[in-house]
Amino acid sequence: MDPVFPPELEREIFEIAAWGDRSLIPPLLRVCRRVHQWIEPLLYRVLRIANSNSDSDVLRLLAFHSKPAANFLRHVFMDYNSPLKDRIADLLSRCNNIVSLFWDGDLPTEILPILDTMKIQKMNIWVSDDVTEWPKLTLHRPMLHSVTHLELYSSASETESIAWEEGWANLASLPALTHLCLTDDLSDILLDSILEHCSNLDVVITAFWDPVFVNNAEVFAKKLTTSINDRRVVVIRVSDFRGDWESGAWGGDDFWTRSERFVAKKLKGEIESTQYFLDEQLAQSVAL
Repeated sequence: MDPVFPPELEREIFEIAAWGDRSLIPPLLRVCRRVHQWIEPLLYRVLRIANSNSDSDVLRLLAFHSKPAANFLRHVFMDYNSPLKDRIADLLSRCNNIVSLFWDGDLPTEILPILDTMKIQKMNIWVSDDVTEWPKLTLHRPMLHSVTHLELYSSASETESIAWEEGWANLASLPALTHLCLTDDLSDILLDSILEHCSNLDVVITAFWDPVFVNNAEVFAKKLTTSINDRRVVVIRVSDFRGDWESGAWGGDDFWTRSERFVAKKLKGEIESTQYFLDEQLAQSVAL
């Protein structure tokens, strides 16, 4: 197939088409050799391993045994209780260019040394119910040294108290961290200390993911207005966390980017500094 447009323009056209409709990626790969070279990285860019043992999931994992696919993988989402979790250590050891990882559930100890060798920038990880011991075992690890965006989620007791100095203080010394998100359980017990000690943070989010409690977000935000005054704070509802993550992985809007814009408007004086709740309607307006 001979080119009709200049190569740079032709490549942009095909890439825009693939990004806009990812179902077009497989047929576009068959157009010609040069288009295949442009589009192939997008085929392997994002991997979500679902709660199933489907043939398609197994085949996708096997694809990353090849060098090109392993080099192209950037974003990984591991669903809770996926029967394919036992294959993830092999996947991570092959794919050195991963920049974001969402692990839905406890991180297996056997993959921690592998993560320590990687340069992940965005990480979403589960905090065990023992919120005193978990930070001592985790927050000092090299796997977090390159992370700029960190979400910690758990089901910690709202009444539980912690000693900031015993492990959690490591949050303040993570060298690249600028964005931190806590689920409401953790925010109840950590937010005040984080705002006091983590001057490195630009955005501090409390996220409500659970559909049962998602309506509590606005109430939580209103309570904060009586106790703190910090422009960095955002309280947000995320009704579809898997879809939100995938949107961000493909360069689209996610709760991180919405929160960034919200904080930027507060810094410009367009929103009150004590406006913490970012509802869906306002999220659309701050995107403009």
